[in-house]
Amino acid sequence: MKASASVTATDTIRLYWQSAIKFKKAMAFIYIAMPVTQVIEEFITPILIAGILNKLAEGRLSELTTDKVLPIIAIIIAIEITTHVLWNIIVRVFWRWEEDIMRDL
Repeated sequence: MKASASVTATDTIRLYWQSAIKFKKAMAFIYIAMPVTQVIEEFITPILIAGILNKLAEGRLSELTTDKVLPIIAIIIAIEITTHVLWNIIVRVFWRWEEDIMRDL
């Protein structure tokens, strides 16, 4: 009996990557949009909220007028809506990309 050649993890990744790279637009969108969306969601919103909470904790209530706080709250809401929409798009593109890769394999 002839011994079968063993397939390594490197071979599997190489084969997958050769199929994945064929779909450049989806891959580029995913690899750019994911970190950008993550940074916006995880850093910018907490910084804006922390600014409001710091002023409140320090007792600088004169800086927390509705004229100053409402635009910040509107920005936070806009960021949340935008990141939810972006994640929805990213996930759909990612799933379609994976389906295309599996079909190609």
